[in-house]
Amino acid sequence: MITSVVPRHRMASEIENVTASIRKLYEDKQALELSPSSEQNVAERTCYDLRMGAHFIRDDELVGVDYAKKLLTEWLIHREARRTIISVVGEGGLAIVRNLYNKHKEDFDCYAWITVSHSFKEEHLLTTIQTLYENDGKKYLVENREKEVDKCNLTEKLRDYLQGKSYMIVFDDVWEINFWECMEYALPDHTNIRSRIIITTRDRGIAEFCRRSAPVHIHELKPLPADDALKLFLLKTFQFDHHGCPEDLNELSQRFVKRWRECHLPLDPHLRSFYLVLLESYHDLPYHLRLCLLYFGLFPQDYSIKCSTLTQLWVAEGFVNENEMFGAQTLEEAAEDYLAELIRRSLVKVSNVFVNGKVKSCRVHDLMHDFIVRK
Repeated sequence: MITSVVPRHRMASEIENVTASIRKLYEDKQALELSPSSEQNVAERTCYDLRMGAHFIRDDELVGVDYAKKLLTEWLIHREARRTIISVVGEGGLAIVRNLYNKHKEDFDCYAWITVSHSFKEEHLLTTIQTLYENDGKKYLVENREKEVDKCNLTEKLRDYLQGKSYMIVFDDVWEINFWECMEYALPDHTNIRSRIIITTRDRGIAEFCRRSAPVHIHELKPLPADDALKLFLLKTFQFDHHGCPEDLNELSQRFVKRWRECHLPLDPHLRSFYLVLLESYHDLPYHLRLCLLYFGLFPQDYSIKCSTLTQLWVAEGFVNENEMFGAQTLEEAAEDYLAELIRRSLVKVSNVFVNGKVKSCRVHDLMHDFIVRK
């Protein structure tokens, strides 16, 4: 008992300090009226509002996407007569896909548009069935609610309905790989029947995962070239002015397009929505990847850092979780996987690559840098 007095006293002091810290954090939260969950809900609601607008974009408002539309139309209509997955990765994919969906849905025996968002559940199978029935002018009757939430039963019903038909089904805003685990057997792969599953996502890895049982075409959206960005800016700014952009504002408009990313997101009401989109992507990250992403805030805006240096810094900071490592992986190899995941999620941009295609240096977008610094 005598020998344990000092360690027990030290432990009691540490527990007391932890309790005091928790109490202070709680008091600060109450005083500042902070609510992380409500912040996330606001982000989700705002993102939903932004995506809603994309459903009603006119053809003439789709600027700089001619190549993407042509490529996606080729995959949608003219390629192999079997079940094929088309994935559009990146921001802005919804508007293009919605445009193609409205134009070509009648080319298939049946069609459906399903908005997924964060988690794909068995209920989405039921939604798919109901939407297909409604688009076919029929009404799907829910006979037994317990059966209707049974994954195996729903899968069988969906397969039966699609048997022998060509179909186009869009799954918008997919975040999780388990989407395909749910839908893989529910959507039949007919021989010599053209069927298309279209995914819009911010994560290229989701589409890659589907390759295990279906042909996959992936199109990653790139930022608009300067000319197209200016055209879109003028279209939005002077859409109700029949005379267009006045000559004396031409130079100013070009400067706006060139420098727009320097605006402070949360303070500008027009750009706050973009801040909330980034917030949604941030909340979707596991804790260890949040640390790695926030680390980019230590570097200047628009700064490209060597990947080897960055991963070594993450290891030195203790960001690499040994429980997340596979087999005989080294800490450096695990850190490289972290970076690859952030790039795959379109949160980190590739600056340069080696001759063999391996990423040499990377950076974050100016908007993301501003978000990180504020976080």
